[in-house]
Amino acid sequence: MQSQCPKEFQPADPRTKVELHLLRRDENYFEPNKPQSAFHGIGRTLGSNNSSSTPSKPTVFASSIITTPPPSMGLVVDSTLPTTSIQIRFTEGTLMVSRFNYHHTIRDVRGFIDAQRPWFRPQSLS
Repeated sequence: MQSQCPKEFQPADPRTKVELHLLRRDENYFEPNKPQSAFHGIGRTLGSNNSSSTPSKPTVFASSIITTPPPSMGLVVDSTLPTTSIQIRFTEGTLMVSRFNYHHTIRDVRGFIDAQRPWFRPQSLS
């Protein structure tokens, strides 16, 4: 059987024998699926089970922990739904712990921080 060799596979010396074995030659080519990009167009909730590792527990001094009163000013925690505690460490070193439902978002956490500490504004940490 005589055939032609694609230019990409042609050797420098034309006398060299080229063997090309095709697999699935009778199937049509299908373009592979594109990988999905993370965090594209959707938000994550606090109860999402998508973390691959568990963070280590930080060392906390009892004098710097502030346990906040039940959230108010728009944030409602439903005790009949699953809840989680979030620890927020501020740049001055204090730690605030509060409870949130799994359906709360980062925007809710930010609103809670703004309600508890209206003087606290975002800062560049780099």
